[in-house]
Amino acid sequence: MAAGQAVARILLTAAAHGAAARPVGHAEDIDAIRVRVRELLRSTGHVQMIILVGYPLPGGSPVEPARRRPTSEILTIVD
Repeated sequence: MAAGQAVARILLTAAAHGAAARPVGHAEDIDAIRVRVRELLRSTGHVQMIILVGYPLPGGSPVEPARRRPTSEILTIVD
């Protein structure tokens, strides 16, 4: 739960600052990528997730929010 909250905070903070951010799906599961990221960061830890973050080019269009499914498609309330 705490990890999910941390990722949400990163994504929301990036959006609040006008940046686009998204997790890279399962890249950390590939040994060569995990080792390369650890080398780039000069870290000895284990890569848990890779998140791409960036700003639009100057004069470019603003980052559009990701499309979301309607709540009714993903949530069922049972009384």
